[in-house]
Amino acid sequence: MPVSSLFPMLFALAVLRILAGAALVLALPTWEGLNSRSDFMATLVPSTTYIEVLGPPAVITTQSHLSSDVPGEPGNLTALPTAQLRGPPLFSVKQNQLWQYRNETTVYPVTILNTTLVDGVPPLQMVLGKQRSGTVTGGAWEWRGTMLRYTLGASGNGGIFYTCEGVAGIFMFLEA
Repeated sequence: MPVSSLFPMLFALAVLRILAGAALVLALPTWEGLNSRSDFMATLVPSTTYIEVLGPPAVITTQSHLSSDVPGEPGNLTALPTAQLRGPPLFSVKQNQLWQYRNETTVYPVTILNTTLVDGVPPLQMVLGKQRSGTVTGGAWEWRGTMLRYTLGASGNGGIFYTCEGVAGIFMFLEA
């Protein structure tokens, strides 16, 4: 077969390869219309939100959000200024459990640790872990309006959390 007769066949194969590549590119999903992956997660899980930490101006001097002491990693939950975060972490309450969504494949549970006794009342600390573990079990998280509340039996925190100067952590006390 002469080379001149192969040219139209090779040209047709090249055009088919280009069209097949274009069809593949058109079939790839995009993030068009979304500002970031956290927006994607927020639309994927409607109850997911960031948690802003409010307090007296002498304690919370700038806008702050609930985050682990090393953002994106398990550890003590604390109030970090928004300027220190790439974006506020997203949280959700599902089946009475508070969860932090790290990305599309990783979700961390918030656990409660009984730290020390103060006047016979144990302060409880919020910790972000890779597994559901902690010294306090059987409690339930819920949203009441814009307040995050924790209850254990007939006792609850009333949506009030505390920080301690010089200690990375968010604490709470339960009252009947």
